[in-house]
Amino acid sequence: MGNQLLIVEDSQLVSFHLQKVLEKAGYHILAALTSGEEAIEFVKDQKPDLILMDIMLDGELDGIEASIMINELVDVPIIYLTALNDESTLERVKGTFPYSFLNKPFSESELLSNVELSLFKHESDLHVKESEELFSTLFNIMDNGAILANEKCEILHVNQSAEKALKKSEGELTGRILMDDLVIEKEDGTSVSIDSCKKEGVLARYISDAIHFVKDSENVVPISNLFIGTAHTGKDKKEQLIFTFRDATEVLAHQENEKEKERIRLSYLIEGTELERARVSRELHDGLGQLLNVIKMSISEKIAETPEKKHILTLMNQAITDTGKISDDLLPSKLRDFDLITCLNDLCDQYKGVGFSIDIVSNLKKLELDSYKINVYRIVQEALTNISKHAEASNVSIQLYKSEGDLISLTIEDDGVGFDTNELKEKRLHGQSHGVMNMIDRARIMNGTFEIESNKDLGTMITVQFEEKIHDKSIISR
Repeated sequence: MGNQLLIVEDSQLVSFHLQKVLEKAGYHILAALTSGEEAIEFVKDQKPDLILMDIMLDGELDGIEASIMINELVDVPIIYLTALNDESTLERVKGTFPYSFLNKPFSESELLSNVELSLFKHESDLHVKESEELFSTLFNIMDNGAILANEKCEILHVNQSAEKALKKSEGELTGRILMDDLVIEKEDGTSVSIDSCKKEGVLARYISDAIHFVKDSENVVPISNLFIGTAHTGKDKKEQLIFTFRDATEVLAHQENEKEKERIRLSYLIEGTELERARVSRELHDGLGQLLNVIKMSISEKIAETPEKKHILTLMNQAITDTGKISDDLLPSKLRDFDLITCLNDLCDQYKGVGFSIDIVSNLKKLELDSYKINVYRIVQEALTNISKHAEASNVSIQLYKSEGDLISLTIEDDGVGFDTNELKEKRLHGQSHGVMNMIDRARIMNGTFEIESNKDLGTMITVQFEEKIHDKSIISR
């Protein structure tokens, strides 16, 4: 069966002629009606493939008014038939977006070609509409956030996932400019550049699976799996930009949680190490050290003076001195009794006469950073050990400052022979460079950052930064 048409024409002669020509061409005529009211009632029960609508009709509704009401009920192409071609009529016709417009009288070929083209155009429009509806459905049900923007990066549409992630409605986002008042940044603070993608000829790619941040004046939203590509939508098939991403809030929270777990694990590990060092230090000092002193006293009191006795006492004194030194190296007794700056000054004094001078400056007050004392002390101790072994430095500067926001900055600089930091990274990856790893771990358990910069001509600078927070008592005070 051919396409089913509806004729709405109040002239019986014209209606008869239309029906005859169209049936001859293979079309099936559902009905030939004379008024707009009849046409509206008809389409409620049956849907024609096309309507030929006379503009001037019997009844209260003309063809244009009837067409408007019909199109509210069904999507059907309409061809207007009229003997009128005045400007006001044409303007009214344009407002209904007709598929065609035939002036009476018209030829059979003109009629048939308009019917055929209108049916083809409507079928094509249906496919486009279905594609757009499918795109819209997929766009909105995606788990990933999606933003559709024009070539100027003006936001046209956002899906529900994007609204949820960005904490704004589509109405609040539409019209905003991506990369301008809604910026996508990398973790290092640099903005994602669409222009650079275009210059490279890449218009569809994953920018990175790392964390990015969408920023405006109100929010900073973490995202991941950022994809930028092109889409062609609408009847004009204009190229548009599409951004998809995942809300990384939970991912970031998980990463922070894992980072905190690792920090606590390291804290317990290093705390356990320090406790064991403290125990061994006490055993050496209170046990072996005291025993050696008792033996020395016994020898002094009960053995006659001979060259052998003198030699034994010399050895005993050396053993007592070495035991005390080992005990102090394991856990300097001053750390139990004095503040951090006093301990650091004492540590620096130990390096007098080794080839370099040390300048230490700080704005810390007495007893400040007491709970961080052991970690800061060990970092400085490790740095000075490395400088004395490898740097061939003449001057060393240690700066320990506390800012108004409770940010602590420790900087250790030397003017010696620097090294290749890339080689250091390789050693760390292969489990080498234990001294540097120890400093990094101690910075991490203080929730801080550790950076090391080195130049073979300028020397080396170590920077540790962390925020002072309320902690339990220091290990060394237990």
